[in-house]
Amino acid sequence: MIVKSISLHCKSEKSDKVYHIEIVEVGNGKYMVPSQYGKRGKTLRLFCLTDAPVSKYEAERIFDDKVAKERKKGYVKIPDSEELLTLVAFSY
Repeated sequence: MIVKSISLHCKSEKSDKVYHIEIVEVGNGKYMVPSQYGKRGKTLRLFCLTDAPVSKYEAERIFDDKVAKERKKGYVKIPDSEELLTLVAFSY
């Protein structure tokens, strides 16, 4: 079950990229932090920011740190109405 998610994008003259980050409950009070990123309209790379299930506290720390890191690179939150369209287009 997805507990928390955010979709970010970064658009410049040279690129148009998206970044999706989620916290997913995998059971027994453990969580994973899967992510997708890449060029808008292309196949996104899927990877996990956690190697193994972690506590909710740790998952939120990892999630928040990654969001902060990407925002420093110029990524901004995709408005909710656009986010749904982006997630459908890039569902995994």
